[in-house]
Amino acid sequence: MSAVFAGAPVADNWSRSIPGGAGPADLQLSAIPALGSFDDLRGQVNGVDPAGYRVAVYIYVNGLWYPKPSFASPTVYPRIDGAWTADVTTGPMDENATRIAAYLLPVSYRVPQISAGIAGIPAQIEFNAVARREISR
Repeated sequence: MSAVFAGAPVADNWSRSIPGGAGPADLQLSAIPALGSFDDLRGQVNGVDPAGYRVAVYIYVNGLWYPKPSFASPTVYPRIDGAWTADVTTGPMDENATRIAAYLLPVSYRVPQISAGIAGIPAQIEFNAVARREISR
């Protein structure tokens, strides 16, 4: 460290690069569990600094939407490389979800807490999301 304190230039090893390069926010689903599977949902955040965002995931089971991984923890945080994982089978019958929706939200946004399945995903989540993906299976 004496060279640093003496003013010698040092390579930048503390800055992060933006996954996928700076650009519009993008949310990808890279591994979608098959219907009936207990595998995790995996995805990738691109175009933004992952440290400033989190992913809200909802599954649709028997006519209702449920936040995942749980009611108490309705979001997951992407890693520094933008990759993220969500356990979407934390409740009974979750492996039978016919739809999965994911939303990329700023960390400053407070996701509404719910305590039971809901008929529709709150409109404010859609409004505050910078990117979203939805699949049917």
